Amino acid sequence: MMKYERKPHPNELNVSVDIDTEITRRLRDISSRTLRLAMRSALHAAATEIKKVAKQKTPIYTGWLQKALQTKDSKHTSRKLYSLVGASRKIFGPAMKSYFRKKGEAKRAGVPLVVKSKKVRKPSRYLHLVEKGFKHRNGKQVKGHGMLRESMQQTKEQVKQRVRLKLMERLAKHQPSDDIPTT
Repeated sequence: MMKYERKPHPNELNVSVDIDTEITRRLRDISSRTLRLAMRSALHAAATEIKKVAKQKTPIYTGWLQKALQTKDSKHTSRKLYSLVGASRKIFGPAMKSYFRKKGEAKRAGVPLVVKSKKVRKPSRYLHLVEKGFKHRNGKQVKGHGMLRESMQQTKEQVKQRVRLKLMERLAKHQPSDDIPTT
């Protein structure tokens, strides 16, 4: 049996943040648990920035994809930290609104109908099609909207600022107090 391996994220969606030398010095002085919590909150704040812009850029056919965009953070203490923006599997709704009376109208509007059941619309199943595009069975290439990629490119500077700000806030909370006498 083959083990499933995740594909790495493309480099164009990665963001590197330059942190001041004073902040890095202070980060070395705190415990690993506090550092992990600080990084986790900083990543969550960055993903929330991206999610806000992505929701504005999402094409609205039925509105379910826009409602389903959520952030997901790492939960395990032994693994790497991450924060994702994507469609939640918990949010779904009816497949078609009443203004699409025929299947052909929905296709012409660009609504992807690639779900197991046409009674329920699950945005987690078709987000990748809306984002990257797909090749239709009649041979035509349907162009993707690229809302996640565009929102990431657009918010790079805000993401960097939010990460720095969150790290500084956490460091201020967990600063060892000078007024306690050490004996």
